[in-house]
Amino acid sequence: MEISNTDISTFLNMVDTFYNNAWNRLVLYGALIIVIVGIVMPIILQYISRRIQQSKNIEMENKLREEFTSVINLKAESIEEKDKNTIDNYFEEKEMKLKDMSNLLNKKISYSIGLNFHNLALQSGKEGDSYHMIHYFISAAGNYIDAKNEGELKTILNALEDVGVYINKVKDSFDVKELKNSLDNMIYKLDAEYPDKRYSREIIGIKKTFSKGVKITKNTN
Repeated sequence: MEISNTDISTFLNMVDTFYNNAWNRLVLYGALIIVIVGIVMPIILQYISRRIQQSKNIEMENKLREEFTSVINLKAESIEEKDKNTIDNYFEEKEMKLKDMSNLLNKKISYSIGLNFHNLALQSGKEGDSYHMIHYFISAAGNYIDAKNEGELKTILNALEDVGVYINKVKDSFDVKELKNSLDNMIYKLDAEYPDKRYSREIIGIKKTFSKGVKITKNTN
């Protein structure tokens, strides 16, 4: 059966409409997350950044594709082989744009979460709450790594190099262990993201000040 240019155009318009709707939903979803991040409690921020950011976008995209697949399959069966390359290329282009949009939104969400933790760390420092100050700085660093925002990341790493010694003011040994584990995980993520070791000086400095703080704690017990 011969397929007309009009049929091909209609088919591609259907594809275009599907991806436009997907982009709009991703934008709306990402904006909603960023707004929520600005008002929820810090403990909920961790849940949002881990569960929603990593899984919901994928779940939404898969659901949209499932809804669209049945219609596409019916149309695709009647398309001549010579037209399939055109459609395959069109799909590939749209998939790449959708992936880029999703990645961009994830970066913006991570940046927003990181900025929130950054501000909380500064506030905790003013209040003399060493545990939460260090905890929030580490959390901010992890999210700036995800956001690939090296400007803010370097600021946080320098701050951690300065405040790490204040772990000596954290009296609960469980809290000290938790902070050390969180720091190790952040450094592991940093090394994995930047294998060229561009932040080796900062990492050495941070480990040195944290180690100094822990030694002070042990000597005062």
